[in-house]
Parts: sequence; structure tokens; C-alpha cells
Amino acid sequence: LAHGATPITLTIVVRNTYEDMPEPVLQRFMELHPNVRFELIRGTSTTIDEKLTTALAAGLPLDIAISMSMRGWVSYAAQGLFRDLGPYIKADRQELERKGVPAFILDGLKVNGKTTYIPYSIWSSLITIYNATYFDEAGVVRPRPVYDDNNWTWSEMIQAAKKLVRTTPEGVVTRPGIRFALDDLVLHGVSLAWGGDLFPPETYVTGMVKGVTFDTPINRRALSSLVELSMEHRVTNYTLPRSGGNSVPAGQAAMMIDAGGKIDPATYQHNFVWGMAPYPKPDEVASRVPMPSWIRAAAIMDRSANPDMAWKFIKFLLTDAYELGEFESEGRIHTWNLYRGVNPAIWRNYITVISRSLELAHSPAELTSFVIQGVGQYTRIAASNSLVGGGETIHGTRTPLGMYMQQACEGKMPLEEALSRAEKDALIVLEDIYRNL
Repeated sequence: LAHGATPITLTIVVRNTYEDMPEPVLQRFMELHPNVRFELIRGTSTTIDEKLTTALAAGLPLDIAISMSMRGWVSYAAQGLFRDLGPYIKADRQELERKGVPAFILDGLKVNGKTTYIPYSIWSSLITIYNATYFDEAGVVRPRPVYDDNNWTWSEMIQAAKKLVRTTPEGVVTRPGIRFALDDLVLHGVSLAWGGDLFPPETYVTGMVKGVTFDTPINRRALSSLVELSMEHRVTNYTLPRSGGNSVPAGQAAMMIDAGGKIDPATYQHNFVWGMAPYPKPDEVASRVPMPSWIRAAAIMDRSANPDMAWKFIKFLLTDAYELGEFESEGRIHTWNLYRGVNPAIWRNYITVISRSLELAHSPAELTSFVIQGVGQYTRIAASNSLVGGGETIHGTRTPLGMYMQQACEGKMPLEEALSRAEKDALIVLEDIYRNL
């Protein structure tokens, strides 16, 4: 230990996947701070919340929570389990911004006016990922990875999908021309793209969903565009499973709208050429807007005995941990946060890594600029990560909006009825949340 340094053990609750907290990241921080040691409480994505609440009930020392469930974060913050990071961010803002942390990362998560957790990991906007081999075979022009290119519109996407789709003689879609998952990224993103929103403005001031605005004229227009893809244009099939029948990486669908940074050499077929472009801009709006993106975040527990050192570690995850570059561990080459970092350095490295083994439709320089601009200018934090009640009302087909939109997209219910029912059910869900909270 450095002379006079007090030994500190930082106890962290974290998921048990290696990428969430690689040993070299911990080792590097301990080299910088020889008096620090770590104790990790690990849990799976389904048990991590139980691990946290059990540790709290047992009175165990806890300093940092990392990579919790999507829905748990904001509820924990509302219950006062996390410290306000505002004073730390204010003191270190210039350093953080100088090292490439976008301003919205520092200011985007507030519950009751306090910044109680901070993203150290985020996808690069909501983008078009496409099989350029299929595009070339169908004679479709490859869309460019340029955000201010307004040629890639919703109507152009539909025309491309009509040339790319494959169907049976009976008209059943077997290879979608376009694939959408009816999760909160897509449902909220489509609403925002058309100039709407699923929540009233005051929601973003408090960080708490007290009401929803699903059934509005703008949202009826925006969300009808998803229904039309399957019911009118016949270019997608919402009933196909995401894996085993609807997978873009496996070549089972021609393109998808998904989080930027999803192209992974471990899952994407190497015999295709892969492309990226912005999400297709609605024809009737002037420009693109920031799209929701999922995060992994870090928080300092309110009971932490070492909050200052805990903040130093979180700041390290946001900045200097990326300087580790590539490292070998457990027989694989890793980097810190390769596919969803908040720092421009990691997005440059991401394109370098995927370019080694995959053939890409555009140059590394073009794609690097695209993903960095996506994080810095065209990304906002998803409702399921940032709002109390956000995930429970719109994320996935077990929530009111996701469930009824699935039925509308399958032709089982008119869209107007789906939005009306979803809005009513969402209010019941919210009532239960705040009663328990």
C-alpha cells in the first residue's frame, strides 16, 4: 500500500457475465489505487435484483450497483437507495467531457431532481442494419451511414423491403424484407420519429410516469406505420420467432431497425456483406431526432462507506478504462465495452474489430464517424432505463402497449382499439407501481 493509504474494499453488485466486469478492468484500477480491493456480488440477469435486495436486508456492506435489471433501476432510485451523483458530476464535468463523455450521459437520468445513476454503456442510437448482399442481389441501392442523408426515408425502406421479402405461394412471409421487435426502443422511437411521444412532457421532469399518451393522432399515424408493414405491404411477419426464423445475422431477414452496435462477428454470418444506415426518416418530417437506447449504468449505494472512491471507480469506467484497449482473457480477445461504450475511442475500436472478420458495406472511416455521431447527437436514454413505470408500460409484449401492438400488427385488433386498451391498462399498471413504491 502507498504510505498512509487506508485500505478500502469496494463491494459491487454486478451481473455474472464476463463482459460486465472483466478482471483486467479491476486490476488496472487497483494498479492506480493500490489501497483498493474489490468484492463482487454476482447474479444472473434474472437474479441480480434478488441479490441486491437480499444484501440490503442482511445489512451487508454495499458500495456500487452495476448493470441491474432494466426496470429495477429507476424504482431503486425513487426509493432512495442510491446517492445523488450531481455533486460529483459537477466537480468533474470538464474532465469527463474532455475525455469524450457526451453531455446527455451526464444529465440524462434524474429521479426527483437527483442524478442517482450514470450510464457507462449505451448503444449507438436506433439504426438500420442490413444485409448488403441481399440488397445487391435485389438491385436495391445501399443506404449510406450518414445522418443528414434524407434519401433513406420510410417510403424508400418499404420499397426496398418489397424487393427483399420472400413469401410462399400463399403469400406467407418467410424471409422478411424488414424486421422490427415491438420493444420500447421501436415503439417509443417510431412515436418520436413522427414528432409524437408516449408520455407527457412532465414525465421527463420528475422521472416518473404518472400518465401515458399512447392514443393521440400523431401516435395513431406513427404506429400505424408498423401495422401497415405486415397487414398492407406484406414485407414483415411479426409472428416469426426472433431466432430460428427471423434472424438478420443468420440471413433469415434482410434488414432490421435495432440498436447501433449490434453487428458482432460472433453471431453475424461471414458470407454476407453487412451495412449500417440511420433509421428511415418519416417522409412527412424534416429531420431525424435522437432515438431511445438501452444503457448499462452504475450507481453509488446510499449506504456506501466509501462514496468518494466509488465515484473514482465509476469515473474510471466512463473514461480511462477504455485505454486498456484489447486484452486477452479466458481465451478470448476483449475490450472494455466494445459494442456499447460511451467514449468515442471504443467506437473507433469497435469498427476496427468487426472490420477484421466481416465484410462491411462502407469504409471503416465512414462507419466510425456514423456510430460516434449516433452516440453523441442521435441517442437518448430509453424509457425502460430512465423512467419509473417506463419499462412496465411499453417494453415488450407482456406490457400494455407491446401486447396490444402485437395484436394490431397481426391483424387481430384495430390499431385505435389497441392504443385505447393499452392506455387504460397502462394506468392500472402505474397505479400498482406507485402503490407498492
